[in-house]
Amino acid sequence: MRRVVATAEEARRALETEGWRVAVLDAGSRAELFAQAHRALGRTGGANLDALWDLLRDVEAPLALVWETWGEVAAADPGWFRRVLAVFEARAGEPGEPVVLVLL
Repeated sequence: MRRVVATAEEARRALETEGWRVAVLDAGSRAELFAQAHRALGRTGGANLDALWDLLRDVEAPLALVWETWGEVAAADPGWFRRVLAVFEARAGEPGEPVVLVLL
């Protein structure tokens, strides 16, 4: 884990320079998070944590999801937000292409 102080655009450019596929999420709710994550990967799917796991499991290139508006979701439902982070942490321990969540 590394701490980055940047705008979403600066983070996107830096990650793309390092060879990452980058999607910037502007999701202030659960529904927006699921919809934008699926759209970023060109897929359809459910709006729950299992569907998010399935989406992240099948990534074919290094992927960074840059989420600038995460604070709204974390404030509205801290427990659920911790579960979202747990999905990303679990995915980080899996084989395959790397996936990271960048919180700005």
